[in-house]
Amino acid sequence: MLSKIFYKTEHSKADRKSFLSALLKQLKITYGGGVSLIDPGGTLGIFFSAQIEGEKRFIKTHLPGDDCRRHIENEFNLLNFLYKDILWIKKEEIIFNKQRQVLLLMEWLMPLQNNPDKKDMLFMIEEAQEKLSSLEIETAYSFRKIYEEGLKALSIQEEQSFLRSDTAAFCRNALKIFEQRAEQKNVICHGDLSNKNIMIKNDKRIILDWEDALYGPVSYDYFYWLTFFDQKRYYDAEIFQNLPYAPSEGFGLMLLIVILKNHLSYQNGSFKNNKVSFEQRIQEIICLKP
Repeated sequence: MLSKIFYKTEHSKADRKSFLSALLKQLKITYGGGVSLIDPGGTLGIFFSAQIEGEKRFIKTHLPGDDCRRHIENEFNLLNFLYKDILWIKKEEIIFNKQRQVLLLMEWLMPLQNNPDKKDMLFMIEEAQEKLSSLEIETAYSFRKIYEEGLKALSIQEEQSFLRSDTAAFCRNALKIFEQRAEQKNVICHGDLSNKNIMIKNDKRIILDWEDALYGPVSYDYFYWLTFFDQKRYYDAEIFQNLPYAPSEGFGLMLLIVILKNHLSYQNGSFKNNKVSFEQRIQEIICLKP
């Protein structure tokens, strides 16, 4: 989500298509004819499958530009740090269009057969955070930036009459909990944790797609995950209970993230086809107030 909100591409769809076509040709020269584009890709990332030395591999690379390249380099560093003992993963570079093109290569993984429940997700998040506690990275996003963007998005949604004034006022008050917290550097968070980003190898779950990584509250990834529609079954009076996180922080994070998801829908125009209004979506979270 963060890349979609903060990254403003200068390339049209036609430019992207031309870039992908030329890059595919280059990768076939580099790795052989068994390379194929996986479409659609991500906001900054481009995905390919390939046969390399007789094995099916996944290749992720980036759109043109230093910022996009840094996202992929960061993602490689995180994945390599977390899973180098169990995952075939490597970083390679080629010269493409007279620029360094970074490639993240790894073995082909299978998705989970069943979505994780709350207990599973808490375990995965805590395990990753514990491993990453000794790693230092530079991230494109800060929690302060996300918090400030959320306040701007909230004002826009109120001005455009997507949210009632009393709803917007309630949200602003709930988000005050982050006025001081946003100044702190906390733990490395995934930033876009969803069920589709979790793969499996030999019964070991692997979290992929770290391009939105940031330093944020220890509870950020868990409550981000809860804002997806797949997790609505947990929207009840016990949602903030029996957790190692403060209920008020979790509530504020869910509001902030849904406000930003609304904003993204407004930016790309997809809200026109939404069955649930911005107001209804926010009220679903407000009803959970601890």
